[in-house]
Amino acid sequence: MQTLLEQLDERSSQIRFDVIDFSAGELIRLYESEEIIIQPDFQRMFRWSQAQQSRLIESMLLGLPVPQIVLFQRQDGILELIDGLQRVSSLIRFITGTKPTPNVDIEENDSTSL
Repeated sequence: MQTLLEQLDERSSQIRFDVIDFSAGELIRLYESEEIIIQPDFQRMFRWSQAQQSRLIESMLLGLPVPQIVLFQRQDGILELIDGLQRVSSLIRFITGTKPTPNVDIEENDSTSL
């Protein structure tokens, strides 16, 4: 029988990760085709203010670096967002003009356009 550490060592060798550059358009396409779940059950709610969202979009338009997002690919091929909800939701909202998740928690007087 394997010890817990041996089991962890064995499992960690099965973890594979790739660094992939998604364009904003590709993220939107994945979201619209339901190939990515940006707010799985374990994800917190969207909390960024209008100003925070605007700063992100401004940074992207200026070509400033934006932190990576972290995704998990399920066995069925669907991607789940682990880290980056605030950034991805802000981007979807900016490009599509819609609130991207059922759990978006934005002030009522906040308009949908940036």
